[in-house]
Amino acid sequence: MSMTLIQDGNQIKSKMLDTGLLLNFVPKDWREAENVAKEGNENPLALQTLNKVFMFNNLGTKTYKNMWDFVREGEAPLFMGVNSELVGKNFLYMMTNEKYATIAKEAYEAWDGKNSEDDDLIESMKADAEDLGLTGANVEYGLAWVYLWCEKYNEQTDEDEVAADETNLDPDLMAGRKTPPKKVKAKVDDDGYLAFSIPWSLTLSYGISMYEDRTKKINVHRMRYPYSFTQTFNCSGFVRLADGWNITFTSGYDFNNHEISMTTASLSRDLHCFEMSCSVVLRPYSSFNFSFRARANELADALKWDKRSSYSTNIDWY
Repeated sequence: MSMTLIQDGNQIKSKMLDTGLLLNFVPKDWREAENVAKEGNENPLALQTLNKVFMFNNLGTKTYKNMWDFVREGEAPLFMGVNSELVGKNFLYMMTNEKYATIAKEAYEAWDGKNSEDDDLIESMKADAEDLGLTGANVEYGLAWVYLWCEKYNEQTDEDEVAADETNLDPDLMAGRKTPPKKVKAKVDDDGYLAFSIPWSLTLSYGISMYEDRTKKINVHRMRYPYSFTQTFNCSGFVRLADGWNITFTSGYDFNNHEISMTTASLSRDLHCFEMSCSVVLRPYSSFNFSFRARANELADALKWDKRSSYSTNIDWY
């Protein structure tokens, strides 16, 4: 493991002492304190300490020289679930204290991994801090660190066991492991069946306009052209078939010309670092456009492949 928060005595005993990762000892202050009975208390550190121990190891090529390194892009620190025990929440609450928020600010200013997105996040946390009633100085830095931590951490529970033979795993192998997705309970409806949902929307609009029709003969008595009316009907919508799959469409009807107006449809797929999209025009002419490109703005123009229809490849479908 690269990072873990050991939050209570039982956890230290079961995951550190019993596995041989940590040797037990009796602190000097405890040993010399009054009214301390050593007999029958073979594991005083595991059973008596209330301190939270935050430990980490530098694995492979990874290094952690700043507290913000733990929440940088690509990290997934081990952490007891926020809703698992109160001590986990207390650790995060502590970061919003003025003392620790100021430390977070000083660390952020010295951090060489920050970018404009991090600056924007910290700035946005000022409003959140005010809504939460947090008035301490620099609290937005502590709150931003908590936000990033909760977004990235790999949840561990009391049921998770640390096997002794895992302590000698190759660091490069451990660092290359993919973080397993967090378990999310499936939603069910009121009858207990699995809730089935496909997000969709449909927008319908009708418009009518009146104008002077200059294609007709002018009324010499009123010195005006006769009035004409234009009616249009439009519809648009989208359907999300699954996570990352989206279909959108637009169409309409021209009542004056008695024909379908421009009709388009598109299919897009979110591929995490890349995105794929395909769009077609069905009326009044036909064309298509296929695109595969990187999502990052800096790479979108460099890493892409586009295919468009031309006059020679257009197909007259109607």
